[in-house]
Amino acid sequence: MVAAFLMQLPILYLPAEKGSSHLDLERWLLLLSYLLILAIVWKNRRLSGFRAIGLGLLLNLTVMMANGGFMPIQPGLLERFGHQHMVTKMESGYRVLHSKDVLLTRKETHLWILSDVFAFDPPLLSPTAFSPGDVLIAAGAFLLIQSAMLSSPATRPVAPPTRALSNAPTNSESSELHAKG
Repeated sequence: MVAAFLMQLPILYLPAEKGSSHLDLERWLLLLSYLLILAIVWKNRRLSGFRAIGLGLLLNLTVMMANGGFMPIQPGLLERFGHQHMVTKMESGYRVLHSKDVLLTRKETHLWILSDVFAFDPPLLSPTAFSPGDVLIAAGAFLLIQSAMLSSPATRPVAPPTRALSNAPTNSESSELHAKG
């Protein structure tokens, strides 16, 4: 998981201009990081919440690959949040600084409904755009945490202690000793 995060760092901190030559490297790093995360999710798919997390990741990866390798966000959302400064030019095809987003209008976006179509507006929360895949990832993470919190040591199966490992007398031996003494 750490390796996948490290693979995404250059994408987040090295902004690319439209048509920049290192966009291809960034796309490949992002794809490889998602595949690594999906492999980890697949391995843990039996744990509560991991199937929702995996489906959310697949939805995000699908819309990103359909739109050149980055998550499409509409310029109007950035303007609504006051984040115009996060792109070098407010026109389609430019990457958003410190994100995996690319500016695309709704008409230019393939699989638009899977892109960053939801938004939290200030003042209650920090302005954030998110996708249906992000909702599934959050729901899966919630289920995973809830499952971990609700599972107690009393509900986990515990192997009975074996006599060979213990030098202490068993309950029946202990009562026999007290009866003799």
